[in-house]
Amino acid sequence: MERILKKGTEYKYNSMEYTDAEDLEGASLIINTEDYIFVLKELEDKNRLYWAARSKQDFLMGISILWDKIGKDNKRKPIYMEFIPEEFISELEALGFKMHSEFLDFWKLHLEVENDSKQFLYKIRPITGDEYSAASKITKACKDLSRGFRGETEDFVKEWSEAENSIVLAAEDNEGLIGVCFLKLYGFESERGTVLWLRELAVDPKYHSKGIGGALVRAAIAWGIEKGAKRSFLACDTENYNAIKLYESYGYKKRAGRGQINMIEKLGGGVS
Repeated sequence: MERILKKGTEYKYNSMEYTDAEDLEGASLIINTEDYIFVLKELEDKNRLYWAARSKQDFLMGISILWDKIGKDNKRKPIYMEFIPEEFISELEALGFKMHSEFLDFWKLHLEVENDSKQFLYKIRPITGDEYSAASKITKACKDLSRGFRGETEDFVKEWSEAENSIVLAAEDNEGLIGVCFLKLYGFESERGTVLWLRELAVDPKYHSKGIGGALVRAAIAWGIEKGAKRSFLACDTENYNAIKLYESYGYKKRAGRGQINMIEKLGGGVS
């Protein structure tokens, strides 16, 4: 899988740049040619397609080959793809795909400790090994608050928490965990400095509007600074207005242009 992943990232168009080899494990179908690569992995509610192509024409040809292999009817789960170039959208819509979500890129180019005069009543700390299930439940309680978001599995929480250069911060009260924040460092060799990636923030809906999200963001920035990060990145659904307002209040600014475009096949879609 590592060889396929490396090859895919060298193509002009691809969704593999931010993919790990582990993500491709368990794939149900692999199409690997000199012009396009498709790796199909069955998930709980959809078939996720990791892809790479030298041109738009090659990409569309690969989709046609894929359909020949798996069929185009309601008997299977829909195909879901990420990082779709804007110029591909109309052709994919004609083939029976629709917009799933779009995530805008936000950057905070200069990290500094965020002070807040408000008294915060909840403790924030790194998650422990016996809390992976509780953290997973918090993310799943936030299902659909951002388009397409279904929450994270216990295994995902464990992998993220135990991986190098990443952490899961937790907010807790007397009853247990009430919020989590997934963080990772990257870009260590960049002249502009190491990046703090705020991948995901989830707060139990029963505790919304209590300042917990803001407290987790402040703790995230403080952790990044402690680890040497100079700037921070996150991606947010264009329609998650509350989250965008929160991030902008801490100095994150939207990058110009379209964001990460994700599309999903309409069941029964496609061409005859």
